[in-house]
Amino acid sequence: KDATGYDRTRSIEAALELSRDRWNPRRNDPDYLILWQRRRIFSDWLHRIEGNSLQVLDVGGRLQPYRLPLEGRVRHYVAVDPQLEGLADVVAIGEELPFADDTFDLAICTQVLSYVSDPGRVIREIWRVLKPGGALLLSAPAFFPRHHDERWRFLPEGFQVLLGDFSKVEIIPESWSIAGICRTIN
Repeated sequence: KDATGYDRTRSIEAALELSRDRWNPRRNDPDYLILWQRRRIFSDWLHRIEGNSLQVLDVGGRLQPYRLPLEGRVRHYVAVDPQLEGLADVVAIGEELPFADDTFDLAICTQVLSYVSDPGRVIREIWRVLKPGGALLLSAPAFFPRHHDERWRFLPEGFQVLLGDFSKVEIIPESWSIAGICRTIN
């Protein structure tokens, strides 16, 4: 523990448990349908990424559920978050990534854009640090019960504008009407 009572080891243990629960949601989890669908979508995307020595950037990576399916394919995994909590390695905001241009093969940014000050700047920074041909796996809510500190919602057309520099953009809804209704009720 530090002078403020913060226990880094406990924070890491709790984040690892939450990461496993996000990747393998329990049926009694109120977000089960969404997390199950997100796992299916991200598994498909992650299997399409080539390479066995990947440099990975996780923006907002206090929890790292997408690290699990990349096991054995990662040379270096860096998690950036505004606070040194959970599994974060580097304290920084997405609008000002402290990395050189063309550093990463893969960037992951899940459920983060709705909380940042300038989503366009975050995407430009990710674009800057990705190697040519690099990939970005991104998720953000369009419809979801309001969460604290939330600033943005994204529709497919908004993603098209934000991701205009990327050569290929694939937008897949995480859910269908039944899952959306269940999540809203929960």
